[in-house]
Order: sequence, then structure tokens, then C-alpha cells
Amino acid sequence: MIVSGIGPGDEVLLPTLTYVAPANAVRWVGAYPVFLDVESQFRQLDVGRAGDFMRREYRQTDGELRNRRSGRRLKAILAVDLLGHPCDMKAVMDLATSLGLQVIEDAAEALGAKVGDRMAGSLAPVSILSFNANKMITTGGGGMLLCHDDKAAGRARSLASHAKVPGSAIYQHDEVGFNYIMASAQAALGLSQLERFDEFLGRKRAIAARYAEAFDDEPTITVPQEANWAFASHWLYTIHVPTGAREALIDSLAQDGIETRPIFECMHRVIAHRKAQADDCPVAEELSDTGICLPCSTDLEDPELDEVAGAVLSALAVADVDRS
Repeated sequence: MIVSGIGPGDEVLLPTLTYVAPANAVRWVGAYPVFLDVESQFRQLDVGRAGDFMRREYRQTDGELRNRRSGRRLKAILAVDLLGHPCDMKAVMDLATSLGLQVIEDAAEALGAKVGDRMAGSLAPVSILSFNANKMITTGGGGMLLCHDDKAAGRARSLASHAKVPGSAIYQHDEVGFNYIMASAQAALGLSQLERFDEFLGRKRAIAARYAEAFDDEPTITVPQEANWAFASHWLYTIHVPTGAREALIDSLAQDGIETRPIFECMHRVIAHRKAQADDCPVAEELSDTGICLPCSTDLEDPELDEVAGAVLSALAVADVDRS
């Protein structure tokens, strides 16, 4: 946010269906998140609706987009690559360029995914990756900032190390910085994980394919789709079941010793962010209410995946759901 020039009083557009981290990052720099809906097929930011929202809710004032309600300046679009499928970054970049906005890509969940022949995290001027313990590769925590601009990268390095003045013989600092330095042991772990990355990515895609085949004839289950312009990493395999069936399914699977979890809550319904401005988000709300994340660790064997799929199908077979 900082190296993109986002600061106090600015507004940033982002999808409401996401983990809380990007919304928090907006708030940490004193800016205001504005939450938008996603499209139903790939669960990513609905860029067409985002454009309609901006034309409706903002006006051009002295070369800037100002919110008609708050009067604040719209500064950026924060695109989130949800669950390992990339956002349509070409459409995002085209929209942002036409309106003079910054773009930040949150590719935390999409290491290995592609838009065409471009890797997720390489399309926006500034992007981020996550190396949290549950991601495609891990350093035990932390992540990576990706910059196309050397000046932005240099400032990021400085900020990450307490903003110490280079070559300073004394402890001199030219702005308020952070302690975001990765330990050498973490970096070594990350490098060792990187050597196996192709193996991890291939296994994630194989897991997704096996689940999709198992659920192919079940009309009550919606499985993840992959756009013809995308290559998904399938970081977290998430299906959707009929409204009202999810909690019973989670409970049934837990009784079989299978841990699952709901998909993320919409940010405009999260306590910390519910006062933020948001467009109507019916698609995101439905996806949030019906999504369930299944076990998909790369060390799971095919018989274990089949056991999970069988338990899901058995639970839905006895559930009171519309099977039309």
C-alpha cells in the first residue's frame, strides 16, 4: 500500500469475498476499503460491475475520482486472486488505466497460477505472495513483495528494515519503518520448498481433478471452474452446496474424522469492516454462505481423497436438499 502511494483518506476498491488480510492492509495505512461483488463462475472480482459502480458512485474532480458520498479520493484497485484462480488482471488493468488508478495484485493464494502465459503476481506494478504455513510453499510465515519499479522495490526494502538510512554509521532513519525482515532459516526453508514447487503444484491440480471427477454426477455440488484464459493452482479446493446444507455437511464430515471449513466471510459482513462502503454483493454473499473447503494437502493420497468425496456424497444423499 505504501509503495503504491496509498495513504490516509484514500479509498481502495477490492472484492468482498476474500480473506481479511487485504482489507486490513488498506486500513493500516489510514485508507478506506470499498467492497465489491464477485462473478459466480470463477469467484473473482466482477470487473464489469466494478466499472459500473465507479461510474455511479464517483465523479471526476480536478483529474481525480471522488466518492460522491464521502468526498474521498479513489486511489487504487486491489485485485485478489481467490483460492488459487487468478483474477482477470487484463480487465482490471485496462479499467484502472482508463481511470488513472493504481493496481495492486494480492496473489497470496495463487503462486503458480497464470493469466495466459503470465504468472499471477507479475501483472500489476506491485503484487504480493504469501509463504504462510498453509500456502503452496512455506517459510513458516511471511511473504514476498513483487515490484516492477526499482525505486518502489528499494523503498520497500528500506521500510522492511526499519527505514535505516543506507550506509549510516549511526542509527539514522528517514521515515517510520517496520521490522519485516525474513530470518535466514526461514529463507532456507523457502528455498528448499521452492525446489519441490512443481511437484506441489502438480499435486494440487491432480487433487482438484480427482475431486471434480468424483462429484461430476452430483447436481447439488458446484465444483471450481477454470477460465480458458487461466491456469489455476487450486490452492484451496472449495465446493458449493445448496443453501442451508453446509453446516450439516461440515458436522457429518467431522463425525467421520474429516476436517473441513467454510469459505471466507464477506468483508462487508465482518465486524471489523462492516461500516465500510460496499456495493450490493448478492453473488459473493451466496458463495460465502454455501462454500466449503475440503482437505487438499499435497501429502494426501488418492484413497484418502476418495474417502472424503464418498463421505460428502453420502452426507448429501441423506440431506433434505433440492436435487433438481
